[in-house]
Amino acid sequence: QNDIASETNEEGCLILEIPDSIKNGKLTLSYPGYGTEVIDFNESKTEIYTTLTIADVIEGKELVVERSAPGITDEQSGVSVVIEKVTFESTARMGLVEDVMSSVSTLPGISYGGGLATQPSVRGGYPRDTTAVMDGVYLLFPWQWGGLCSIFDPGMVDSVKMSNGVFSARYGRALAGLLEVNTVKPKTDKVSFEFSSSDISTNAYLTVPFGEKAGMYAAGKVTYIDGLFNFYKAIVKDEETKKALDMIETCPYIRNGYTKFFYNPTEKLNFTLSGFIGADGIGYNQDIETNGRKESFNLDYSMIQTFTQLNTKWLPTDKLQFNGSLSYAFTNEDVASKQSLEGKMFYSDSFIDQY
Repeated sequence: QNDIASETNEEGCLILEIPDSIKNGKLTLSYPGYGTEVIDFNESKTEIYTTLTIADVIEGKELVVERSAPGITDEQSGVSVVIEKVTFESTARMGLVEDVMSSVSTLPGISYGGGLATQPSVRGGYPRDTTAVMDGVYLLFPWQWGGLCSIFDPGMVDSVKMSNGVFSARYGRALAGLLEVNTVKPKTDKVSFEFSSSDISTNAYLTVPFGEKAGMYAAGKVTYIDGLFNFYKAIVKDEETKKALDMIETCPYIRNGYTKFFYNPTEKLNFTLSGFIGADGIGYNQDIETNGRKESFNLDYSMIQTFTQLNTKWLPTDKLQFNGSLSYAFTNEDVASKQSLEGKMFYSDSFIDQY
């Protein structure tokens, strides 16, 4: 008995060199999360085409079996909805800033309203009642520009799962909903560099393999509205326009960076070290003097957020898995606002009689 084993390429193709002495045999195809298939072959059967089907998933009150790459099969009607990369890729790249939340906002039960209209409300809950996690890391405040956009760049996100009502007890801090974001798994066969550009931002993505078992993935986002603003400010001639532009001391900006290092010494053991750092802010200073009254409004807003995570997965047997995770998240939001009104105001008798 001769055993010949190999793996397919990324397109699912496999070429086996079988000795002439073997006239027939059995070909076993297996992949985690899919049903194993056994195919008979003989010397006259040189090409074989087949498709694997997803294996049965057992879920009960005390046992939840999850596969490593979340997908459509993670959905539970009325409880959670999964959006994969091929689905949100086009929608998320629309608008001024590319954002996965542009796709999430179209899901049932998601609305924007109330005092914090820029952040999503799940099933009518307060926006901060929805917990967000990225690769299992709690995110304290995954929003930028006060909630106008999120840190979830569509280029680095592989899938998004929005749950409401019922979700895993390990995310017990969530009240209204749970947003689970999974980042892409880098390829290890070649160096690649990609970038995309929207109206006011540019995103870049870099993959660098370190052999067949390790590599690095990096993503970054930079808005350039401040550069366009400074250019326009330099060429404008109208004095009134210049005065209005001078009120903006710090033009709105976003600077984000994400890096993931991975090492897979064996098929059943892998390590991942990831980190994110993002900054955004705006500065505004307005002074208006009319009829002896002086009104001023000053705003200085800046925010820095970062997180890092070390994750380990070990599958000693086909029925036993160990998963360890160590993470740290930090958010610093600095807001300074001052508004004042000085001077005298006079009201006529007609104004008093009318109001």
